[in-house]
Amino acid sequence: MLSDTTQELSVTLEDAQTTTESNEMPVVVPQAVKAKIFPPERLSLDSFINFPLPSYASAGSNGDLTQYFVTLPPDLTTMTAIMDALQTLPLPPPSVIKQLSSQAASAWQNGSRSLVYAHANDPRRFAFWVLSFWRGVSELRTNQMGWRAAQRFLSQPAFHHDDSEAIAFTAHMSTLPWSDRIMVRGFGDWVLVQDLRQFASRDWLNNSHLNVMLGVMYDKIKAIDPAVELRYKVQNTFFCAQLCAAYAARATYAESRSVVRDAGTNLVDAPHTICFISHVCGNHWTGVAIDSVNLHIYYGDSLQAPIPDDLKTGLVDSWIRAKSERREMAHVTGFRVT
Repeated sequence: MLSDTTQELSVTLEDAQTTTESNEMPVVVPQAVKAKIFPPERLSLDSFINFPLPSYASAGSNGDLTQYFVTLPPDLTTMTAIMDALQTLPLPPPSVIKQLSSQAASAWQNGSRSLVYAHANDPRRFAFWVLSFWRGVSELRTNQMGWRAAQRFLSQPAFHHDDSEAIAFTAHMSTLPWSDRIMVRGFGDWVLVQDLRQFASRDWLNNSHLNVMLGVMYDKIKAIDPAVELRYKVQNTFFCAQLCAAYAARATYAESRSVVRDAGTNLVDAPHTICFISHVCGNHWTGVAIDSVNLHIYYGDSLQAPIPDDLKTGLVDSWIRAKSERREMAHVTGFRVT
């Protein structure tokens, strides 16, 4: 999805021109521009990847950004003229767009009322919302480039025709809308379709990506043994951080209601095991399982490192010992992950 400034695209050209004449800097791209130049929101990923968008200029305006800001009002007064210009003129380079965005509010306060395509030596003056247009198209192009890289990744010789995962991923690209988002069932999280491309890469995965993987894994296990849900609960990737935060705020913990507190109460009322992953050392994920049936905490690290002291303290001293209303967990058991 696009940023907030490019999502609010519901005003008419007349509205935009009226705003330009007022003291409020116009930042909302007219709906007509979005409908004509931006890809439809329900367009499939396959079609989105090749959707034509304005290209970037090879260089900016000799480093002098003041050339973009003009004190005169916009001189393009018809939608046809605006559309033709926006579709044919190249965007400023991404670095220039970023710098212009940081200077726009100051330029408006100092009397600028329009922008020009200085990098293209084009004197036509556009309303200030053209900067939102540039940012929006730049985000779309970045998204496109990411998915093209994903396509190249999936077409590598290493992925043969019998690779069902690669085939399934490619098939979904022909049906998923590029601007959609997917709910990770049971994990209280959403992931943007555009972020799924990282699964077809060697890039680092974020919390939501891991929640997707945990959700798929849990669903597959439950399909084999539906009763597993009574014995094991899987928490999302944010749970461990919430647990540690609850320990840090333990002075007011008893009066607060939280996911962590609810999970602890459920462990006592209906003994079972909760499983989650913990982010340690800033670059590594480990596994944790709290078993309230056998009164054990299991910690697994593929590097075979011991549980960090702060995590152990948060798990045992605060959450388990102080709040479970049962006897203390016997000990923390480490196991090797293979």
